Amino acid sequence: MSSASQPGEAFRTTEPLIESLRQVIQGGFGAPLSLVNNTRMRALAEAQYFRGNESDLFFLGVDHEIIGALVLGGVLQNGSHGQAGDLGHVSVRLDGAPCRCGNRGCLEQVASMPALLAGEGLADPGELAEGILAGGYAEPLANAIRGLSQATAAVVTFFNPGTLVLGGSVMQLPGFFQSAKLAVLGSVPGRISSSLQVEPAAGDGVSGAIGAMILAFQSG
Repeated sequence: MSSASQPGEAFRTTEPLIESLRQVIQGGFGAPLSLVNNTRMRALAEAQYFRGNESDLFFLGVDHEIIGALVLGGVLQNGSHGQAGDLGHVSVRLDGAPCRCGNRGCLEQVASMPALLAGEGLADPGELAEGILAGGYAEPLANAIRGLSQATAAVVTFFNPGTLVLGGSVMQLPGFFQSAKLAVLGSVPGRISSSLQVEPAAGDGVSGAIGAMILAFQSG
């Protein structure tokens, strides 16, 4: 009889699968394998293709998941286990519900598209957008923006990138990007906010592929 999944189990069981795939590819083709998520590829494309070779940039994708990616000195930062920038699992509500990662009150539970839809009993982002235009859903949107600005401001203050790029389906909701931009700028020190460029993602749909080509070129 199989046991029930525990919080965080999905996160713990993916690493052996990734390592097995790495060994198969490298053994079969004699070439190194880089497994990098789409958000990191988008960050690289935003920095080096869409924005004139911006050397220091933080990209935040707010969609089904919430993942950030940091480019410093023109180099994509992956972290020691490839998890750098995973803001979706930063806790922004210590009394929040348990998350699939094992933490409580994670950002994904208040600001991802599935969380916003589920909280209002909706099934389609179009319904949410229509409700926003009609003046509804003010409280969940405010909670989402508060959580996003809290987590993002910490990264921006610590690393001081020149550009913050906000992308994903949630940022396309009516008025959301502008509200998120103002919230982040209002949450960081003035000496940082005065020089920080906050921009919407330029390459939704194609930037991941462009970033992958850039990474392949950099890797030789």
